[in-house]
Amino acid sequence: MAESKIAAERIERRRKLLELRAEKVAKLNTDVRERLIHLIDTQMISTGRYEYLEQRYGISARKWKNTCNRVQLPGIDMLSSILKDHPYFALWLMTGKRDNRLQVDPTEEGWEVKYESELLKVPTSDD
Repeated sequence: MAESKIAAERIERRRKLLELRAEKVAKLNTDVRERLIHLIDTQMISTGRYEYLEQRYGISARKWKNTCNRVQLPGIDMLSSILKDHPYFALWLMTGKRDNRLQVDPTEEGWEVKYESELLKVPTSDD
């Protein structure tokens, strides 16, 4: 009897964890702030994080903390600062989607040819 109760409790805890994870993934797919928080949580040191971000990017620790505590939305300065160090997250951070195709600088001479030739080599995430 006790074993079946323990097993039922474990199953219920697992179900709740899966629900929480699904909610988090859903937020990551729809909310740029949640994606930024995810990047900060996974790519930055945990101790002194906001002070580090202030020192690194010149944006106050208070703004970083308020964003990570969901008090305010991230500013364009915050997003562009993070993306300068992590450009490979640009599309995902801004849209919640990913694309395996090459990203280009449209101010670069001949970008169209380079882009088209790379498109033929790289499979998309739809493949």
